[in-house]
Amino acid sequence: MKKISCRELGGACDLEFTGDSFEEVGKQSQEHAIKMFQQKDELHLEAAEKMKALMSSPLAMENWMNEKKEYFLNLPDEN
Repeated sequence: MKKISCRELGGACDLEFTGDSFEEVGKQSQEHAIKMFQQKDELHLEAAEKMKALMSSPLAMENWMNEKKEYFLNLPDEN
């Protein structure tokens, strides 16, 4: 089990997501982002705009995803 924060995944806060896979924490992060968007949280809206710009380039998005996945895989396991 590993922990990674919203901020480490490109978000705006220190809420931590835990999981055994990058996909698992990614899903938690997406759910959190949706909730923050619905609440019109300004910092998360700014982070979402940065992600939107990143997503306009498939290559840039793929590189970002690969970097974040590698980062997650290199995090220490939590006991």
